[in-house]
Amino acid sequence: MSKSTQTTLSIDKETKNLAASRAKKNGMSVSVVARIFLRDYATGKLDIGSRSVERDENGFTPQASGKLTQALEDVKNKRNLSPGFDNSKNAIEWLHKQND
Repeated sequence: MSKSTQTTLSIDKETKNLAASRAKKNGMSVSVVARIFLRDYATGKLDIGSRSVERDENGFTPQASGKLTQALEDVKNKRNLSPGFDNSKNAIEWLHKQND
């Protein structure tokens, strides 16, 4: 049997209370639950991961950045643009003509 070491873990009160309640239903303490989790993590039985999303200097994902770049190119080359409208009736008529 290995020697025990006392360690302090900081968690928020709500999480501690929720864990304590569930642990009590299972006949355990929060300390036992923490030891189980730490042991499982250390031995590779439990993986903890995070998901990282790549973003450019403006905060856009590569996909969103590509769409934005394409839209800016379309504006620059006057492609895929609708004309300006003074009222919604003309805009709707123009949209219907595009779908014909």
